Amino acid sequence: MDQNQTPAKQKNLKKKRIVILLATIGVLLLLVLLKTIDFETSPTEEAPEAPYVPETYPAHLFVDPDYESNIWEYPTYKDLDHSISYSFDGQTVDLKNNLKTGSLTSYDKPFDEFFAAYFAALAKGNANGEFDAFYSDVYFRTHKPFGRFAPQKVHDIAISRRTEEQTITQEEKEEDAIYIGCTLTSFEVRYRIYHNDGTFRRDILGDDIIVQYIDLLGDKNGNYTVNSVGYGRHKINPPEKSILPLILPIVWIVLSIVGLVLFFILKKKEILAASAVTFVTFLVSISGSLLWQFVAFGILAVALALYLVLKQRKKKQETTETT
Repeated sequence: MDQNQTPAKQKNLKKKRIVILLATIGVLLLLVLLKTIDFETSPTEEAPEAPYVPETYPAHLFVDPDYESNIWEYPTYKDLDHSISYSFDGQTVDLKNNLKTGSLTSYDKPFDEFFAAYFAALAKGNANGEFDAFYSDVYFRTHKPFGRFAPQKVHDIAISRRTEEQTITQEEKEEDAIYIGCTLTSFEVRYRIYHNDGTFRRDILGDDIIVQYIDLLGDKNGNYTVNSVGYGRHKINPPEKSILPLILPIVWIVLSIVGLVLFFILKKKEILAASAVTFVTFLVSISGSLLWQFVAFGILAVALALYLVLKQRKKKQETTETT
C-alpha cells in the first residue's frame, strides 16, 4: 500500500474493496440459489387454454421419406428406447410390459391398449389412410384427414394420464347429442422421432419434443379415439451434445494456472484478480450449464473492471494532490 496515502484515504479505499468483494460474493450466491430452482414446466402442466399450433418447418429440413422401409432394420434406431412409459395416480409403469403380464388395472387397460396400438401404427406408417381410425369425427371437423406418411421411428415415449375419465352429460350443439353418455380423458404425450422425415409431424426437428395434450373420447361400446390435440408452447430439446461443456472447464482451469504463474513472475495484483475470476468460473462450470458459466464470468469480469477503474481513479487523485 502507498505510504503517501493518508489513513482516511486508506480506510476509504479498503471500504470500496470490501464492497466490491461482498457484491461479487452476493452475486455468486444468487447464481447458486437460482441454480437450485427448477424453472422447467411440470410433466403435468396445464394445457394452454387458447388453441395453440406450433411452428412448422419447410420440407427441405427433414430427411427424405422412405415409404417402403422397415424401421427395425436401422441399427441406430434399434438401440434406442422403444418402451412406453405410462404414468397414472402417482405411478409409472412400462406400458408394453404390463400389457403382456396383464398387471394393469381394468381402469387403465383400455387406455394402454389404445396407445400401444397407436404407436405401433405410427411405426408402420399410413399407406392407405388407416391411421384416421384412431381419431374421432369431432377431430376431423377442424382437421384434414391424415395423408400418406412413412413409417415413423418413434422412441422415448412417455404418457401421463392427466384427468379421470369424465362422462359427457350435455352438449351445446344438437348434432353432438350423440356423445352424451360418452367419456373424455386427458393425457399428456411426449415422444421423439428419430430421423424425422416430416411426413407425419413437421413441428419438431432432430430429437426435439413438443408436448401433446390428447383427449380420448370413449364411446358407449368402450372404443376410444382421439377427440382433440393441444400442444405445449415450449420445445423440449435433447441433452446437449456440444463439446463445449467438456472443453470450457479445462480452459478455465488452465487460464487460472497461467494467471497464478504470471502473478508470481510479475507481482501484479490485477493478474491475480483475473486468475481468481477464471478459477471461480471453473468452479461454476463443474456443475453449471454454458449459460451459467458465461453469466458468472461476465459478472466477475465486470467486478474486476470496476476494481481497476477505482484503482486508476485513486492514482489520478493522488497525482493531482501531489502536484
